[in-house]
Amino acid sequence: MESFFPRLQKCSDYNLQISEIERSSQPKLVKLLRKVPLFMGIIGNLLLVYLIKPIDTENLRGTVR
Repeated sequence: MESFFPRLQKCSDYNLQISEIERSSQPKLVKLLRKVPLFMGIIGNLLLVYLIKPIDTENLRGTVR
């Protein structure tokens, strides 16, 4: 299972692709159809980030780093 940062990086990559599509001179409908899978990828990755098992930090309580 991938961790937190690789999933966020994928979201960032998808967002850059969306920006490139938006700057293109294609018709709006074509742009939208090209962006929908990227939107779904971002939503999916953010959902998986949300569902990652949390780190147990109870034993570190009171520790200063």
